[in-house]
Amino acid sequence: MTVDEAERVRALLRDVDFPEPRHDVRDTVRIGRRRRAVRWTATVAAGVAVLAGAAAVARIPAWETTLPPDATVGRPATGCTPEDLPLPGGVTAATVTGIDPTGRFVVGLVAGAADRDAGIVWTDGRPRLLPAGTGGVAAVNASGVVVGTAASPDGSPAWVYRDGRVDRLPVPPGGAASAVAINAGGDIAGVLHRDGATVPIVWPASDPGTYRLLDTPGAPVVHAITDTGIVVGGIEDGGPYRWEPNGTGRPLATLPGAAGGVAVDAAGTWATGLLHWRINEPNPQVMNFPPGGLAAVRWNLTTGDVAAIGIDAMPAAVDAAGRILLPREPPRLVGPDNNVRPLPPDRRRHSTVAVGMSDDGVMVGTSSARDTKEADRPLRWACVS
Repeated sequence: MTVDEAERVRALLRDVDFPEPRHDVRDTVRIGRRRRAVRWTATVAAGVAVLAGAAAVARIPAWETTLPPDATVGRPATGCTPEDLPLPGGVTAATVTGIDPTGRFVVGLVAGAADRDAGIVWTDGRPRLLPAGTGGVAAVNASGVVVGTAASPDGSPAWVYRDGRVDRLPVPPGGAASAVAINAGGDIAGVLHRDGATVPIVWPASDPGTYRLLDTPGAPVVHAITDTGIVVGGIEDGGPYRWEPNGTGRPLATLPGAAGGVAVDAAGTWATGLLHWRINEPNPQVMNFPPGGLAAVRWNLTTGDVAAIGIDAMPAAVDAAGRILLPREPPRLVGPDNNVRPLPPDRRRHSTVAVGMSDDGVMVGTSSARDTKEADRPLRWACVS
């Protein structure tokens, strides 16, 4: 995306009349810091445009989160008091960005130190600083391979860390890329920036040193890749989208009246994300919520079906069983049957944001104090499934 295009997105956002927030800006920033936070500004702007649906959005009402009629609020998840993850020597604050499906590996960013452009990986709870230039950690797989995006304008800033070394990922001449997700087999997904345009890109593990560009009808944002090679994200002005392993793409299903949306995570045969509705377009078929709203949804990638799981709720992650993690107020786990289990917050601090989970019930996130002088702390919950 060019500077002019980015400015047009900013102008669009200036025209949106948002309500007073129910939480402070620092909390919102932490939600967005997940692995999507490491993308270049251009990619983030494209994702915002997907949700904004061009100039059609006028106001997002500040109603409280509502769950579907068949949802049940269960007891708080048991056996999962939040615990601090230890920090490497010399590091006083960190933000978690992801976890692998087995729960063995957790990744994050050094926080509050502009001179420490390095990521962190926890292996079985033990922290280790990654080499310099890995501050944009995005994701890790079950083999401990880490991907991310460096804050470097020269060459390709997309990188992969494996076998103790950091390697730049290849891109076409004149292009630069951001790496945002990795699957169990080591396939890496991201976005290529070239000649003012963005294109989905995959670096296949089966053919190291190569890349594949995916078909796209518009400016894309990429968020996840499944173990079978399905990539999910969204298309600006086109809504939630999926790309098949052969590189072809098609829209993900939406609900009646939805104006757009985006998929934010995928695992197994499931994906999760958001749909949005334009102002003055009420949707009585979808949980009787006000017009101009947002709905968290779950997609079955095998059948193509989509179902709403909550209102005004940003999903953080989905696991292979279809459970969805909602990051805050407080963090909650929504089961495939829409049973909602709140996670115990970190009562020592003001705000707790969950960002990812493993398939066996380990969840991770970050907590912070109201006082900005107190350091952000990485957390984990090891819950009984």
